[in-house]
Amino acid sequence: MVQALLQDYREGGWMPKWPNPSYTNIMIATHADSVVAEAINKGFHGFDYELAYKAVYKDAMTPPAGDTTRDWHDRQAHVPYEARAGLTYFKRIGYVPVDKTAEAASSTLEDAYDDFAVAQVGKAVGKDADYRFFIDRSRNYRNLYNPATGFMQEETQMVPGQMRMPAGPRATNGSTRIHRSTTFQV
Repeated sequence: MVQALLQDYREGGWMPKWPNPSYTNIMIATHADSVVAEAINKGFHGFDYELAYKAVYKDAMTPPAGDTTRDWHDRQAHVPYEARAGLTYFKRIGYVPVDKTAEAASSTLEDAYDDFAVAQVGKAVGKDADYRFFIDRSRNYRNLYNPATGFMQEETQMVPGQMRMPAGPRATNGSTRIHRSTTFQV
């Protein structure tokens, strides 16, 4: 499986999220990163670990074209491929703001998860500084925790610290806040 992901990376420049038959913007984040990390952590061989690191690193560090000018709705037509929507903001302010990017809360949480995976791949190939960087950035999920409600809640870019979602599980599947879930599930 990892060989197939890396072949897509070789041929198209990215590991796929949902090949159909080519790159699509169905789903969010870059969970191929966690597939690669899990294979490495389990000691699987038969694929190039250095190439795998280049692929997951690109996912984690390269924002999509027009990242700050598009809102990246799921299956949005006529937009370029996006590995991690809102990555520019995630890198700059530590979360994906709801007033800039669709499904921002989910994107922040999933990007943090994927950064943990990228850290594991970095560690396996001896990239100790990158390992520490991505472990630290994987903690960005904390930026959404609202201790007053006990929920993960999105924030705006305009007023950091201002949680936009009312207390409780109001954001549901189909909202622009949380992707196919509710706040009870994140």
